[in-house]
Amino acid sequence: MQSILRGLQQLRWLGIAAAIGVVTGFLLGWVVPEVVDRAVPEDWHWPEERAASLLQRDGWAAGWHMLQVYDPQRWQALQDAASVWASNAKALEDCKKRMTWSPDCYRSEVESRSFMMIV
Repeated sequence: MQSILRGLQQLRWLGIAAAIGVVTGFLLGWVVPEVVDRAVPEDWHWPEERAASLLQRDGWAAGWHMLQVYDPQRWQALQDAASVWASNAKALEDCKKRMTWSPDCYRSEVESRSFMMIV
């Protein structure tokens, strides 16, 4: 009878140790990667790669998604700017060609175009 009780007590302690091990492993798996991501040089871009991986997208699509979610006004401003750029692609290409002749002409034309877009 005594050996059965000891066996049950050992099983209980084994279960407790396993639970502690699982919880510790979970916490370490959650905390350590973040600490390592912050410790490496910034130009390695590990946090950005990790965020893109969590979103299951490439870096560009993940950035778009995060901007849409966290700053919809800025996202809309970027969409508007892209639309203006796309609708004036020919004029901007012509302006770029003229820039090779005279940088001053290009600068004044771009300033006047951006002023017209703002108004």
